[in-house]
Amino acid sequence: MSNLIATPLYQLVIAYNNLLDQYSQAESDEDLMKLEADLTAVQDSIYAKSTQIAFAVRNTEAYEEAIDSEIERLRDRQKKFQKFIEWAKNYISNMLKAANIEKVETELITISFRKSKRVEILNEAEIPEQYIRKRITIEPNKIAIKAAWEAGLGVTGTEVVEDKHIQIK
Repeated sequence: MSNLIATPLYQLVIAYNNLLDQYSQAESDEDLMKLEADLTAVQDSIYAKSTQIAFAVRNTEAYEEAIDSEIERLRDRQKKFQKFIEWAKNYISNMLKAANIEKVETELITISFRKSKRVEILNEAEIPEQYIRKRITIEPNKIAIKAAWEAGLGVTGTEVVEDKHIQIK
């Protein structure tokens, strides 16, 4: 059992399980002692490799949090820019309308009004059905289903599955 630390974790697990099989079939005390030493070495390598991977996970989680924080900071900054753009456009529009100016043209920029049409909803209740768009979302309510199972009521078409999730502290 040499250079176990360089061996991938999945290969260590295979080796460990093979050693366990051999251990159950060992015929002499000498074989048992050698297998015990090999099992200990492989198990120590599994622990070391798992620890290395866990530290990589922790490090990556820290990067993920930093990225999330930066994304949030940039979104806040983007919202401020969007508010400024909206304010500045409204300000220019209101001032040009107040001065009855339709177009400002310079060497660097042109500002003008473009006609457009939009629909203003005055009373939604009076709109005919053919002009109403409906959005319906149909999906299982997993929270209610889980609560029903916990209350002893089975829910047809479902089952509660117990999983194991890795936890790194």
